[in-house]
Amino acid sequence: MDPNSRVPREITYRIGWKRGRMIPHDPLEPLESGGPSEPPKTISPWERINRSAVWKTVPLGEGRFVLMAAAVLPALLFAMFLWMVYELARWA
Repeated sequence: MDPNSRVPREITYRIGWKRGRMIPHDPLEPLESGGPSEPPKTISPWERINRSAVWKTVPLGEGRFVLMAAAVLPALLFAMFLWMVYELARWA
């Protein structure tokens, strides 16, 4: 059977109580436009702050230092927690 002469099969799906059917797009046919395109979305001030301040690259130099700090920090915090528990138990 020649792969180019295949008829696209209908696919049925069920998500929860919803059921539906869809026919896959033939890659040789051009896509149909679904009407007018949406206007570009404006970025809110909070989203702009989030992108500019929160998701920056770390200015600490190489990534190796950041990886070492990320590996050591949990152990350091756990040791400090144990020390605090010991000090509280000593005074109680």
